[in-house]
Amino acid sequence: MKKKKNIFFIINPHSGNKKKTRVIKKINTELDLQIFEPHIIQTETLEQLSSTLETIKKDKNNIVVAVGGDGTINHIVNKIVGSGISFGIIPRGSGNGLARELKIPQTISGAIRIINQFYFRKIDIMQLNDLFSVNVSGIGFDAIIAKKFSELEHRGFKNYLRITAQEIKKIKSENYKMLIDGNELNPKAYLISFANSRQWGNNAYIAPKAKIDDGLIDVIILHPFPLLPAPIMVAGLFTKTLGSSRYLDTIKAKEIVIKKEGEIFAHIDGEPYIFKNQLKVTIYTKKLNILAPKM
Repeated sequence: MKKKKNIFFIINPHSGNKKKTRVIKKINTELDLQIFEPHIIQTETLEQLSSTLETIKKDKNNIVVAVGGDGTINHIVNKIVGSGISFGIIPRGSGNGLARELKIPQTISGAIRIINQFYFRKIDIMQLNDLFSVNVSGIGFDAIIAKKFSELEHRGFKNYLRITAQEIKKIKSENYKMLIDGNELNPKAYLISFANSRQWGNNAYIAPKAKIDDGLIDVIILHPFPLLPAPIMVAGLFTKTLGSSRYLDTIKAKEIVIKKEGEIFAHIDGEPYIFKNQLKVTIYTKKLNILAPKM
């Protein structure tokens, strides 16, 4: 008999008890137990989760599945990258950008069905200084939105739109010094996004032509624009037409260095961070092995 694969389901400690119970029930009833030996991991703190992942990654044949959103995925990937173990997703977040990009169903049963198919894709990951990103990261306006959104007790798409509508009235540009693959650029920008995939989440496409396995970062520079066309630009996110705006530049690159005196407000896969003076972004080609549908 073929040896079963140990698969560890990491459930977001911040999800509600009813949600946890539903996920666990479906894992136990719908996972293919001829292939997998399931282990349910419920930790209450990120410190406990980090310790658990250190143990799991000692065996590169293990599989880890994030049950959560892009923030949960990011935390897990930052702990397992380079270990050789494979990864999966049951999307339970507010945006689920990476899962949507990989066409992983948004339902628990649908995501488990993809796991059961046992097909892997190799995808790129980005590194921002000493942290990793699998989806979209950035600095400027979207980092402010990420911080405001993270502070909400109840997330969700409606609240994301509400915060964006509020903050866009106060939007300010910044002057940046950039090296993009060694070429100097000094843009004045509302935001600069680093896209490994096409979308932030909720099918909001910041980089419609990005590919998650092409070994390149799509650098999106949004220049100052009058508030009048702002609704049209927001609509462009959901129709994949934002790239045609004259206020936006897209540059494909392998390495970006940004210098700015003082604090650089950023987000990594939607989670807020602050860097000091310099931010270096690089790409690692096909670094992560992930359970996903065949393309």
